[in-house]
Amino acid sequence: MAVIVLDWQERSLAWTCAKHAAAKGKRFILDNLNWYREGIAWQFIKPSKHRRENEDRARAFSEMMLRYQGRTTMANTPLIEAATMTALVAWLSMKKPIPIWKLPDIFDPKSSTYRRVLSDCTEADVCKELARWKELTKAAQRYELGPAHRMFRATLGSEPFRLRCQGNFNLPKFLKDGGMVLIEGGHVSPEAKRAVFGAILQHITHLAIHRKFKTPVIVVCDEAHEYAGSQEANALRELLKFNVLLHMISQSLFGDSEIQEAMLQNSERIEIYRCDSTASAHRFAGMILPGLPWETKLQDVQYQIMRLRRRERFVREGNRSWREYAPYVEDPYPWPSLTEKRTWQAIRKSIGEHGDRFCVIGSEKTQAPQDKPSEPSPESTPNLPSPAMKLRAALSRNSNASEES
Repeated sequence: MAVIVLDWQERSLAWTCAKHAAAKGKRFILDNLNWYREGIAWQFIKPSKHRRENEDRARAFSEMMLRYQGRTTMANTPLIEAATMTALVAWLSMKKPIPIWKLPDIFDPKSSTYRRVLSDCTEADVCKELARWKELTKAAQRYELGPAHRMFRATLGSEPFRLRCQGNFNLPKFLKDGGMVLIEGGHVSPEAKRAVFGAILQHITHLAIHRKFKTPVIVVCDEAHEYAGSQEANALRELLKFNVLLHMISQSLFGDSEIQEAMLQNSERIEIYRCDSTASAHRFAGMILPGLPWETKLQDVQYQIMRLRRRERFVREGNRSWREYAPYVEDPYPWPSLTEKRTWQAIRKSIGEHGDRFCVIGSEKTQAPQDKPSEPSPESTPNLPSPAMKLRAALSRNSNASEES
């Protein structure tokens, strides 16, 4: 069973998975968007030889970019849709595509990127539209191209995205033997995190639909309402056919009502923790009630949801609902310093083994991230007794006490 974790925070879910994977000797890669020297080198969008397929990929990718503003569709923004589709289709139609992070400059007719795309594009109608941009006045350029330019600059031009879109990381091959891919959002801007996480999630969905995964995969999305879109919501149940299970974690319902309905309708299992909102608790109670005994009242379930204690939750799976206790996951070692040390050792080892799958800035060799906490020296690290040594000492004390008595 392979696992992919998209963690919106830092030192949270992905870090917990890394600690336990390091303790058990499992293979994993940890990537933090704060790291500007290393990062998994993905290929989020790949050109095709067919025009229609390029248009479909461009439309899906443009919807992903819109998520940085909290939008899910371009239906209400025709100017952004026209400029975005023209830019992406022109880039996908190039004989030798330039790096996608340079694409925001295409909206400046005086830039070298614009001239390169215009001269290398193979679609006549797209070239004609690009040539029309050059004839626009400055006011018309700001009106027609300005919104799309700002969207491209906020997503494709962000540093975390730029560092992670220049490779060809073979995700199915890495996950084939049960590997783990852990992504931490860190402290970068929400727009950058939405761009990277949305592109990764869309890339996973694309691979699953084309049956690229040969082993069952669990995709855990923390704070999924920040970057998940309608495509992933509608594919929740369908992805089960392709050995992919999406696990969406969110502290609030999705803002878009269509995505919210699709997410709730297509979920095989729903876990509900304490909810202080009366409206949300009432909504969840209606979902839990059909699986409970017939004499249970809706108001009672709503009251119980709002009074759940820590580590308690309601679960709805199939036609059954129940209330259960969910214990916390403990650290693999009783000493935090040892857990930290072993985890960073495993992270450095994974980067060393899979250095070809990481992008590196400049000519520097792949090495451990520089913003990690410094490890204590062997001289300053106390010799902590192992549990076996503690047990032997206790047994010897008991035997000595019995002999004296």
